Amino acid sequence: EGLPVLIQPPSREVRLALVEQFALERGIPLSHAAAEALATNLPGAREIDAALMSLELATQAEGRAIASEDVENYVQRLGRPAVELKK
Repeated sequence: EGLPVLIQPPSREVRLALVEQFALERGIPLSHAAAEALATNLPGAREIDAALMSLELATQAEGRAIASEDVENYVQRLGRPAVELKK
């Protein structure tokens, strides 16, 4: 038997780094505000990865970068209240 270990979710700063790295690796245009919104509203790497894939498909057809409004709409569709960022 193994030792049970509590794994903490990544901090907001780590989530922001994940967002930026995932977007860079895939060549996804992403505004800084959108990156901040993803890091603030999603709890971990899996959710961030899924969100980027979905948002990329939605905005790619329009030929534009993912904006913070796109993230807010995505989060609301998940049934989570979006955390508004300070402007």
